Formats: sequence, C-alpha cells, structure tokens
Amino acid sequence: MNSLADKKNSMHRAMVLFVALPLILSCVPLVSAATDEKSQQPSPVPQATTPARPASPMQSLFDQSSSKVEAVADNLEYQKDSKKLIARGNAVITYGKTKLVSDYAEIETDDKKAYAKGHVLVYESGMLRVQGGEVYYDFGKHAGSFPGGRAISEPWYARGDQMNQVREGVSQVRNGGVTTCNLEEPHYEIRSKKATLYTGDKLLMWNVTIYVLGKPVFWLPFLDVPLNWPNFPIQVTGGYSQQYGTYIELIKGVSFNKYLSGKAHIDWRSRRGFGAGWDQYYEFGKYAKGSIKLYLTQDRKAPRPGGMVDPTTGILNANPYAKSNLEDRMRGRITWRHRSDFDEYTNILMRYHRAADEYFLQDFFEREYRANIQPTSFLTANRNTEKYGAMIYLEKKMNSYEAMVERLPEIRLDWKNQPFLKDIVFNESRVQFDNLSKQLSRSSYHEAVVRTDAYSRWYCPLNWNQINLTSFGGYRGTEYSRQLTTDTSVYRSVVEYGADLRTHFYKINDVSFNKMGIEINQLRHIAEPSIKYVAQQSSLSDYHIAHFDTTDKIDTSQQVIFGLDNRLQTKRVINGKTQRVDVVSFNTYLHFEVSPQDSTIDGSHFTMFQNELVLRPYEWLQYQAHVTYDFYRHYINEYTHDIVIRTGRWRFLFGQRYVHEQYDWYTDQNLQTSQELVFDTQLRLNNLWSVGGYVRYDPKRRTELNYVGEWQVSAKRDLHDFILEFGYNVRDSLIAT
Repeated sequence: MNSLADKKNSMHRAMVLFVALPLILSCVPLVSAATDEKSQQPSPVPQATTPARPASPMQSLFDQSSSKVEAVADNLEYQKDSKKLIARGNAVITYGKTKLVSDYAEIETDDKKAYAKGHVLVYESGMLRVQGGEVYYDFGKHAGSFPGGRAISEPWYARGDQMNQVREGVSQVRNGGVTTCNLEEPHYEIRSKKATLYTGDKLLMWNVTIYVLGKPVFWLPFLDVPLNWPNFPIQVTGGYSQQYGTYIELIKGVSFNKYLSGKAHIDWRSRRGFGAGWDQYYEFGKYAKGSIKLYLTQDRKAPRPGGMVDPTTGILNANPYAKSNLEDRMRGRITWRHRSDFDEYTNILMRYHRAADEYFLQDFFEREYRANIQPTSFLTANRNTEKYGAMIYLEKKMNSYEAMVERLPEIRLDWKNQPFLKDIVFNESRVQFDNLSKQLSRSSYHEAVVRTDAYSRWYCPLNWNQINLTSFGGYRGTEYSRQLTTDTSVYRSVVEYGADLRTHFYKINDVSFNKMGIEINQLRHIAEPSIKYVAQQSSLSDYHIAHFDTTDKIDTSQQVIFGLDNRLQTKRVINGKTQRVDVVSFNTYLHFEVSPQDSTIDGSHFTMFQNELVLRPYEWLQYQAHVTYDFYRHYINEYTHDIVIRTGRWRFLFGQRYVHEQYDWYTDQNLQTSQELVFDTQLRLNNLWSVGGYVRYDPKRRTELNYVGEWQVSAKRDLHDFILEFGYNVRDSLIAT
C-alpha cells in the first residue's frame, strides 16, 4: 500500500514550466542643425559647412572638441580684422550643451570665447545655471566671469559681487549669499565673504552670517550647504512634552559630493538624556542607492519589555511604561536600506534593521514607527517582466522581540496570465519553494517546515450581448516536510474550479435641476450584478498542517459570492471643465458557503456580508462607509465611516473606526476589539496663517472619565521658504469632557 501511495504522489509532483523573454535593444543617433533667416547681411559672415561624417557615430555625441559655436540674433555682423562675430538683439549663442542668451554679444569664433551683456542667461543641458548683467565666457573650458551674477541650483539661489566659473559645475563667489527664496529681496539669506559652489552637489562657505528679514541673527566660521538634500541644512526643533520634558533636537545636513550626503542628529531631552546619530545617504545611479541610519542614546527612563514583578506585592506589572518598570540603559538602532536596479525588469532590495527593543522607534522616531510598526530584515532579488516573474527572498529574525515567519529562502517563479489558444484560453502558473520557520517574541519555541507548492490555472472568458462569463479550473500540489503533530512528510492535492458571471445595465434619465444646492445635469444609473462560484477540493484538511501564510489555510470549500454594484452619475462643471461625477456609489456583496467541511457548522449558510457606500451630493460634502458582518459569529467584524466637509476656508472630518476582536495566527493571540472616534478640523485664516486640531476618542475605554487617546491643536505660518508649525499634542491622556 505504501509503495502504491508513493507512486501516486510522485505522479502528482511532476510539473512543467515554460518561460520566455524577448529583449530588443536599439540605438538611434540624432543630429540637428540651426539656421537663422534674419542673419542675411551684406557682411562676409562665415557660413557653416557640413562636416564629414565621423567614423564612429557615438564620437560626436561625447567629444565636444569638434563642436562649433553657433550664433543667432536679430542682427549679425562679422569683423574680419578682429575675427569677431557681433550679435545684436535677442542673441543666442550655442556650443554643445551650453547656451548663452543676451541682448548683445561678441564671439571669438576661433578661440570659442564670448563677451555678453544685457539680461544674460547661461543654460547647461537646458537648465538655467547663471544669470547677470554681463559675462566673459570661455566655451571651450566652460569657464567665465560674472560681475554681480546669480547662480541657480534649484531650489538654491546664489549671488555675489563677483562670480567666477572656474570649470563646468564649479563656481567661486566673493561677498555673496545663498537662499531658497526666489524673491528679489529674500526673506532670509546665508551670506559669506567667500564661497565655492558645486552645482547640484554642495556649497562651501566661509565667514558665514545668517540674515533674516535683512537682520543678522547668527554667525558661523564655516558652513557646508548640501544642494542635493531636500531640506534646509540646519533644522532645530524644540518644545516640551510629558515623555521628553524640555527637549531640543538638532539636525545638520552635509554633502560630501554628488553621490554621498548625510544628516547628523544631536538631541537633548531633560527627562531622557542625550542622543546622537548619523544618517548616511548614497546614490551611485541605478546600481546602488540607499541609506544607513545609526542612533544611540543613554535613556534614563527606558521602558522594560514585559514588565517586572513588584517585590512587595508579587504581582506582575506588564505595562512597560509604568514607573516601576522604567530603567536607565543604553538604547540604539541600525537600519540599512539598499536598492540596485540592473535594468527595468531586474532589481535587488535589502533592509537590515536592529533596535534595542520594540519601543525604540515609537519613542524616538514616531514617523517611521507609524509607517511600519515592526520593520524586519530581508533580502530579495526580483526579475519581473510582462510574461513571467522570478524572485528569491530571504527574511531573517534579527531582534529577539520580533514575532515573524522566517523564509530562508523563498524561491518563486510565476508565469503570468497569458493567452494559450489565441484569446480563447489563458493560463497562469506558479512554482514556489519555502524553508519556513515561525518565530515568537522572546521565545525559543518555533515551528519549521520545508514546503514546495505549485499550481496552474486555466481561464476561458466568453462575452455575449454584454454578458461576461469567465470559467476557470486548476490544480495545486503542495508537499510539506512534516505535519502539525508528526515529522512525517505529507502531500496535499487541491483541485480548483469555478465561474464568474456578470453583466451591466444602465438607464439615462433626462432630468436637470438644482434643488437645495444639489446640481443634476442628466442622471445615469448603472447596475452591475455578478455571481461568482469558487470551489476547492483538498486531499488534506488544514488542521493537519501548521499555518505560516494563506497557502496553508486552503481547505475543501464551495462558496458563492453575490454582488451588485450601483452608481448614479451626473455631469458638473468643475474648475471650468465638464466632468462626470458619481453622486452615489452603493456596492453590496454576500458570501454563501455550500456544504462546509467544518463539523461545528450545520449545513450550508451565509458567511459574510459586505457593503460600501459613497455619497457626493455636493462638491463640498462627501460621506463614505464600509461594513463587514459575520453571519456565523453574529457580529459586525469591521465598520468605518467618514464625513468630509469643505466649505470656504473650513475643512471638517468626522469619522469612526471599529474592528472586532480577531485571532492573530502569527503570535497565537487574540487581538482586542478596537474602536475610535475621530474629529479633525482646519481653518485657513488667510494666505499666510492656518489653524486646526484633532481628537481621537475611544468610547470603549470609558471609566469615570471619557478616554481620549490623542488630541492636538496647532497653527501654521507660511514663511514663503518654510512652513512654521507649532502646537500642543497629548497622547494617552484622561481628559474630562
């Protein structure tokens, strides 16, 4: 019997995968020339001749020694004795990637030098780099002198009594200043006696004075201004919080060259202590770019993970931020992100993250924490084309507090949905290998399995008279190195089949009215009913295998999904253009389980109800809601709704979030029911000032006081170059209402 079963399993495991990738490379050299119809003067102006075609078509694209100085103007005159070309009125002088525009210019065609005056503009590769009243410029050396000139490396602007461009991309400035304000009289300016500008890279300044509204406010002997860093080179944040006490956070940006830049962090918090760090950024084109972030602090009130037992009462206080659980210890982080793109289809991504504990980012880098509560360490190589995709993925636990599934490695090859028989039958397939290990937080316990999974699905879409029918079928085979309770390997076969039937109807009502401010210009009702049947027949119940992801939760099931999408559309003039507007969107989905395999459930039954509603009666008012109801457990699983009001200078948001208690199979724990009411408002007082605030309230956690999870009031001032924001924020506070 065992040999027969082994032969049967070996037949199931045979898989065939076909992949193909056409690559087409082309290169088309382009050559252009410019002529001036207005320059027909009696003077013997030299005429351009067509040079002989070079042996290599790429040589002329990179070797500017063969380039010619071309001039276009309202009036051109050639002085034979001095060998100068005089351009008067709208003069445009071009040499390679450099273009000079002025009112008047004198060009030495042999030496490739020019003198220009009157609204002088110098462009490099189409970007404006220098402007001034006059310029002496050497096109061959990309050098020039700009008395009273202004250099531009957006968003930065530099000026000086004397500016000298010593070579392409490098300029020296005497008695000048730099600012991001593009006004003639800037709100602020960093002035210095001497400065060196590296276009697109950095600005080195000596004997520096910072002026605000024309008044000196700060002096520095030297300042490095990174031009490739999006923020101001020095940022200072200060204030008071219950968590930090009085605090000052200083960030200084530094640029080493156009490939390397960084930020230094120096922080002081009266209740926590000193902290310092360095963020190193690098970008070497598409082949290597990323960042390395380091931070270290001696925290006098560091939370103790897991809490501790009170020696007097013998009771465990699990709150890590309880006063008895705070301790003095060193805390820090190392985070390295990297990306390499070899072509438009192939890349490598990597992240390495180590932190002192799970609360570190929440305490000191809250913006990162809200974006990713628990960042993990991984390395992945991807090849993704229109027809197929290939991936090698590794994810490793690097911190003791992490609860995760290690993948060492995961290898996957996908054949994307492609036509098999012209446009009648389509196929998608996948082969995947996983070495999995479930790791719990601060625990030596783990579950491990080696899994090989492969499937192939076939689709047949049919269309007749606005009726779309897509039938599908497939086979999935998965082998596990062990079962949940034994070390015996097991093979699971899954047969999948089903169909998706949908159509749509619409009716146009020729009505137009404007009642109670609701504008309707014709009304179109679109209804899209659908029925989807999905069935799976599995040879093994999911109770016999450990659950690492959704692949392991596949079991025998039959499900019918009824759907009905409704939309009411009209036309309205928005910003001077007639646009289609969905006044009402109402979508309903009902899930029905046929003959469930779960022995605790008696017979076929409805499992879940989903409803989505969006109302836009006015341009200034929108309401949206989403609800999911669990028929088997008889409770609302998830419910959210928001009301957004925009009227004049006001903006209001009223919202509610509700999620019922759910089971987290990563940590084998139940997540508590969460509920939150949100109120957010903003008022724009004028073009410069705006004020606002928000409140997040949890009605479920009512005690003698109403529990407010977080509230904030703030004000913003537009300083043209900066946004000044200040306010007051409180989190996890009991506030009587």
